[in-house]
Amino acid sequence: MRIFAIGAGGGGGGGAHSTAGGGGGAGGISYKTFANPSGTVSYTIGNGGSGQNGLADGGSGENTVVTFGATTLTGNGGGGGIYMGNGGAGGSYSGGDAGQPGGSGAMWYSLGSGGAFGGGGGGFNNSAIANTQTAIGATGYDIEHLMLISNSISNIPFSPAGVGYGPHSPGTNGTAHGGNSYAIGAGGGGAGWFGGNGGNGYLGGGGGGAAGWHSQGQGGAGGSGFVVIVCKYNNLIPAEYDPDAYRFIEKAQITDQNEKTAINTLVNSLKYYNLWAKFNLIYPMIGNTSFAKSVNLKSVDSHILTHKNTASATIDTPDNINSVKGITNTQYLDSNFNSNNLSSSSVHLSVYAQNTASIRNYEITSAALGTLEIITKWNDDNTWYAMYFSERYRPSLGGDGFYCLTQDTGSFKFYRAGVEITGTSSVPGTTPTSGNILINRTSGPISRELSFATVGSYLTPTEVENLNNVIQEFQTALGRQV
Repeated sequence: MRIFAIGAGGGGGGGAHSTAGGGGGAGGISYKTFANPSGTVSYTIGNGGSGQNGLADGGSGENTVVTFGATTLTGNGGGGGIYMGNGGAGGSYSGGDAGQPGGSGAMWYSLGSGGAFGGGGGGFNNSAIANTQTAIGATGYDIEHLMLISNSISNIPFSPAGVGYGPHSPGTNGTAHGGNSYAIGAGGGGAGWFGGNGGNGYLGGGGGGAAGWHSQGQGGAGGSGFVVIVCKYNNLIPAEYDPDAYRFIEKAQITDQNEKTAINTLVNSLKYYNLWAKFNLIYPMIGNTSFAKSVNLKSVDSHILTHKNTASATIDTPDNINSVKGITNTQYLDSNFNSNNLSSSSVHLSVYAQNTASIRNYEITSAALGTLEIITKWNDDNTWYAMYFSERYRPSLGGDGFYCLTQDTGSFKFYRAGVEITGTSSVPGTTPTSGNILINRTSGPISRELSFATVGSYLTPTEVENLNNVIQEFQTALGRQV
């Protein structure tokens, strides 16, 4: 989120017989970016300086002050135009990351005894000008330039060249009033040389100076200060989405509505069963790009799967758009998460397989082989599983579905489809291990297809059952359940 505080414009100076006033200065702009905003914004918006009549200087614009948390932003008001003198100075700024000073107003312009032009009002970051044809208010500084890095804003009247001006031709009773400005930050026009009133500045812009010939002229009023709060769209979380789900959707660039809904339901269900805190890694393997299938739902900016040795070539092919594969034992997916971040007293691994393994396949393993692993089919046709060098095997379970291996201080257990496989409970291993967690490392041609994987802390039998049900619901929503 980015907040802007813009000071009010100064009023234009007055004018009398053959004299005129300078234009008011524009307000200053202060802004600051907030990475994870939370709290209430309070503010005071400055009033524009009053334009003066006759032999008087224009009033100064008031400051605009915004407070958010411990930060106070101030856009100082622009100075009033001086009678028979310079334009008001542009307002300064303080308290933010950066900002822009307001443009100063133009001084009055004398034509001798024949009359005088009022000075044009100041605009954002531009000095006003005047010439023998018109008295032109400063080009409004396009505040959009300041906001481009915060995404564009619509439905607000910005203009890169919004000006107020005094026409050369005489108006009623020989006067020529300066034009009002209707663009953000633009200054009002100065009065023409036959005399007249200065134009009003728009939000933040200074008022134009008056001019007098047979009578006094009124300087234009400075534009009011204002506040802008800009939020990037991708930082706004729609009310119907869980924040963690939405961050994943944005990171993985998921566009399909069914997939968005499935991810949102998945996260809500994991939190409902108090499972969310149990994970270090969650790979839903969803989306139509290899990158999307590589994003870690638990922390979208960390431990994104790396495709080792062109393993990504197998991810985007039409026949496995909803899963990931390995090709050989040199082509696999690396989580970049070292197993030494886990504890032998509380750990789990889980995978969801789309098909039956035909050859030896490490669905999930540590790079230090034999330490943490689920191997649904070994060369001897047995299913092997290991925790910290405590290794076990069962007659082949190399079918599809959900597998989970978990260990605490008492035992480690192996589950399929949420049910403990009889006789798999064993004495837990404690030998320290190190090495990244790898996914789908196979020993031959394309084999196992996976569509979910998790790594985290110990799961109770009830938690394993709940996790199986949540993942099965997720797969069903996507039409890839087995």
